[in-house]
Amino acid sequence: MVVAVRTLVFGLITFIAGCGYENDQSAVNPFSDSARMSDDLYMFILYLMTGVSILVAVLIIYAMVKFRYKGETERPKQVHGHTLLETTWTILPCFLLIAIMVPTTKTIFAQQSPPPGDALRIKVIGKQWWWEYEYVETGVVVANELVIPVGQPIYLDMKSTDVIHSYWVPALSGKRDVQPWGNNMLQFTADKTGTYLGQCAEYCGDSHGLMRTRVEVKSKEEFEKWLAHQAKDALPPQDPKVATVLAQCNACHALRGVLPGRPRTKVSGPDLTHLASRGSLFSDLYTLPKEPEAKRLEMKKHLTKWLDDPRTIKPGVRMPGHGVTYPTPAEDRVRGVAPNALSIEPEVVEGLVDYLTTLE
Repeated sequence: MVVAVRTLVFGLITFIAGCGYENDQSAVNPFSDSARMSDDLYMFILYLMTGVSILVAVLIIYAMVKFRYKGETERPKQVHGHTLLETTWTILPCFLLIAIMVPTTKTIFAQQSPPPGDALRIKVIGKQWWWEYEYVETGVVVANELVIPVGQPIYLDMKSTDVIHSYWVPALSGKRDVQPWGNNMLQFTADKTGTYLGQCAEYCGDSHGLMRTRVEVKSKEEFEKWLAHQAKDALPPQDPKVATVLAQCNACHALRGVLPGRPRTKVSGPDLTHLASRGSLFSDLYTLPKEPEAKRLEMKKHLTKWLDDPRTIKPGVRMPGHGVTYPTPAEDRVRGVAPNALSIEPEVVEGLVDYLTTLE
């Protein structure tokens, strides 16, 4: 009895948890053509299989009632074969599989078709444990927050620099593996402005669960304005001590207009040029307030903690901190990058953080 009650309670909790339609990462609340195709296919199969399940349940209940034990003393008539019945339950599943195969094949080919000529092409690079986006036509590079225009086809050319990841923004597209040995692709057209959350859907190491992303869908005018701003260089720091510390950051990070560019590799970190223009930090781990002063204070708090010891926020991350020393991985020693500790005087940390919060 106790087991039955627990099972019922668990089932009710699971059912209620799945009833929320307004979900930040819901695959059944699509806002793009690609996501809608997947949702339509899913709902078609769901309704079809629900009908099959009901039919099977009815037949089982019918058999249980009709052929239940009624106190007979004689052995019931034994049936060892029924040609019509056996033919029916062999042919019927074939038709069901065909009914599923046809729309599934059409959906796959539609989602894998060549992109239209006006598609916005963006390179997506998966790294432990963050996402990098490069807008091919302009060369703008941003981290973790993909900004796109509403109503325009988007073509994502995806690759990993380390292990296998899986890119998934449920409201806009299906999952797609991001591999180090070859490129993969996704394409979709968002049909509503807003913020859509995503997640790496393939276990990729210690901070896999913290490898998030967000997609900001803006009007075309707002997108063009945002893109033009992102193409601008950052202003250099006024404090010479901060400028000296930034030279260490250049081992992994880019800061256009301030630090010389570096080729993006397995060990490179996010582009910092417009860090303060983002709506979140550390792969959407902390959402920042929109009010400027509150946002600055929140950024300052989290960046100070990050610079002290990044692994308290993201376990396993390659970036060293100034408040702790890590053993340098062997592969990093060979590459000559990623020192095991940052050499930053404590009094300079505040100035560095203040500068980073100005990178709008």
